[in-house]
Amino acid sequence: MPSRTLYVYWAEHDPYLPPVPETDLHLSDRVQQRWKRYRTLQQQNMSLLAKRLLFFGLQQLQWRIGGDLADFCYHPSGKPYLAELPVHFSLSHSKQVAVCVLSADMPVGVDVQEWLPVPPDSEGLFIVTDEREKIGSADRLVLWSQKEAAYKAVGSDLGISFSQFRFSEPQRVACPQMTLELIPQFIRQGYICCLAVPSPDSLPLAPLQIAVERVLYPY
Repeated sequence: MPSRTLYVYWAEHDPYLPPVPETDLHLSDRVQQRWKRYRTLQQQNMSLLAKRLLFFGLQQLQWRIGGDLADFCYHPSGKPYLAELPVHFSLSHSKQVAVCVLSADMPVGVDVQEWLPVPPDSEGLFIVTDEREKIGSADRLVLWSQKEAAYKAVGSDLGISFSQFRFSEPQRVACPQMTLELIPQFIRQGYICCLAVPSPDSLPLAPLQIAVERVLYPY
């Protein structure tokens, strides 16, 4: 039975630290193109912070020593991956917080959101009536974050659209080819964070272990 361990690294952006010079980032052309899509310097900094957490985590786990953002690539679907390194990871950032989660042996998704109210009339964009009956009165932002994490875990790999992920019960989302387990993970006051991993009912699974580390300066 394979182990199931998730390694979560998170950091806060410090506006008082000087930015990393762009020439020191070794960004590939494609990463630069995606990075510059962000409209504000804050969003660009948070995107880079999440990627830096990835490389920090890889070195901490000794899965890779060295490396830089030139190794960061994107599938045509937009899902990121590392050239020549078959590990599973997911990145997310919101406001001042960035999160990276790593797994050696299973797909994983993460989503972090600053805690803000979601208008009631927005719920129909990502929740249908029969889902709400199954999940009760859960907060709309939490539900959005859970679906986002589930989609980031496997949606791009399986060619499944976001709308095909449906809550089957609280803390579980089903899509055409599998069910995903949803795990709330406390990161920081004022934010919510959700992790998602496949949970195939037909296979025996080891207990899920989660190791969380705050990183003060992942450069």
